[in-house]
Amino acid sequence: MRSIKILAPLFLCPLFVFAQRYAQEQVKEDLKYLIKQIETYNPALYAYNQDFSKKAGEVVNSVNGELSTFEVFRKVAEIATLSNEGHFGLGVWEDEAHEGILNNKFKYMPLAPIVNDGKIYVWDTFLDGNSFERGDEILEINGKTTKGILEILNRHTPADGGILTYKQVQLSKGFPWMYFLFVEQPESFKIKIKKRSTGQIEWAQCNAATILERNAKRKEEPTDKKEGKDQVYEFKIVNGYGLLTLKTFNRGLLEKYEIEADELYEGIFKELEESCTEYLIVDLRDNNGGRNEFYEDMLPYLTDKKGVFKTSISWKGKEKKHKYPSTSKYAFQGKTYVLINGGTFSSASVLARFFKEYTNATLIGEEAGGRYEGFAGGSAEYIFLPNSKYRVTIPRYHAVFHDGEKQTTNNRGALPDYEVIPSMDDLINERDVVMEKALELLASN
Repeated sequence: MRSIKILAPLFLCPLFVFAQRYAQEQVKEDLKYLIKQIETYNPALYAYNQDFSKKAGEVVNSVNGELSTFEVFRKVAEIATLSNEGHFGLGVWEDEAHEGILNNKFKYMPLAPIVNDGKIYVWDTFLDGNSFERGDEILEINGKTTKGILEILNRHTPADGGILTYKQVQLSKGFPWMYFLFVEQPESFKIKIKKRSTGQIEWAQCNAATILERNAKRKEEPTDKKEGKDQVYEFKIVNGYGLLTLKTFNRGLLEKYEIEADELYEGIFKELEESCTEYLIVDLRDNNGGRNEFYEDMLPYLTDKKGVFKTSISWKGKEKKHKYPSTSKYAFQGKTYVLINGGTFSSASVLARFFKEYTNATLIGEEAGGRYEGFAGGSAEYIFLPNSKYRVTIPRYHAVFHDGEKQTTNNRGALPDYEVIPSMDDLINERDVVMEKALELLASN
């Protein structure tokens, strides 16, 4: 079963504090510096965003008078988001917008909502005797509609090409933090909800809380947390088909458990060949990527193409061509079903692309989080703005993928052949409708 996982309160956020203010000239200096650094270090910038300079300039020109430290951070996030790259990083624990989290100076929303299919729902609460229940739909917060709130948050959430499924995943991980930083910092919340149990419209009110207060109300729930190599991948052959779940390509975990892509894939596809298994389900949902070799080393089992499959371009303009490897004797000849969602990002989204382009795979789920035709990632440049001192992480390498024939979109992620969006009832009941669809299609063959 798959279930929604919310980041621990440590990664959510805060509320009110007496913030430093910055003069108009200081803010504009910071923003112009940020724009210059993005133009310098992001080699993919104008490949996908020809109007970046114009739109970023409009953000600078919108500064009229002094701004608080939080207002400055919003402008910084807005410009970073205009770059349409998901590999940006904004801020650190020690900066002015975040330091109040750990020292309990900030208060924030005592709920952990999630975003699903363009709507906001209650998931967890950190309150005693409240009227909120998991699955209640949030219609308004302090007079702001769901649509208006999501428009604000999306405008401040970096993503490849503005892919909404990816933004939805990010908002579900840290809604209270993002609401605090980018919408408002109230002492209390008046929330209009549609009850999941009755469908009735009700109003509920709650006060903001510090991280310490939230932790005191936190309910521990049983988890299915994996240990060892199961944190990275799981593979088994069951009922006549293979099931490969690739959970992450995180460098730290791969090194910790000494997992090498070439050895892993050879063992898996050799077992598929020797067992005469004709069907394979590959689950890439919520794999946010990592090491490139975990998509590159899959190619020998997917295609016999020759030539160049990728060009990588550094921020200095240096190019490197990457050629298709030799086909493996264990190349899979059967039918593949690939499960994706907005959390399928970076190198994992490339792997979804490879299955779509080079095999007879059927993609099921939601649009992947990484841009199909290429994106900026790899190593990063860490810059600090001259006045506010906010740190921004800028990706420095552009990966351009070739031979795109199965999908010719612009600024979109890999699109599923069968779009399957879990409902809130599915999530609450831990019903995996995406996997169910894959098994249904497999059975029909």
